[in-house]
Amino acid sequence: SQLSAADLQRVVEVARDRTYPKNSVILFEDDPGDALFVVAKGQVKVVLIGEDGREVILSVLGEGEFFGEMALIDDEPRSAHVIAMEDSTLYVLRREDFQGILEHAPGIGLALLRELSRRLRRVDEKVGSLVLLDVHGRVAQLLLDLADETPSHPSHDRPDDRLVPRDGVADDARARR
Repeated sequence: SQLSAADLQRVVEVARDRTYPKNSVILFEDDPGDALFVVAKGQVKVVLIGEDGREVILSVLGEGEFFGEMALIDDEPRSAHVIAMEDSTLYVLRREDFQGILEHAPGIGLALLRELSRRLRRVDEKVGSLVLLDVHGRVAQLLLDLADETPSHPSHDRPDDRLVPRDGVADDARARR
């Protein structure tokens, strides 16, 4: 979910900005959560990495989107790794500042609730497709999901990194030979 311009400005006023080069790890799964991140420029992926090194992309986030809120809300460790897909600048909002903003900017709290609801719905849909659809149905659903995530008027100055590369389609659809 993207923040409104006014809400993003509130975040910018109290946040620090940090730059991460392409492929750098921003957060590690199981690290303590003490900050929320807003993508100012670039693109990041939220991933789970198995013991064998395989990665499952949970989401791809771009400008105006945020991550890291779960650990601030429930005081649990980070639930996934976050990796820069390209050179990225992020606004980093410490826990104390995050709580202060929530008290004074209800729009940010509502945006957070909307995003958490959207993510929960996506998980529900993913679980449903894993249980109820065969491999062909899961691949079809994955392609539909990718189409929904792709802008209707993509920028012509760079490729959409959510579609390239897609050698993990079989993994995403949980297909086995």
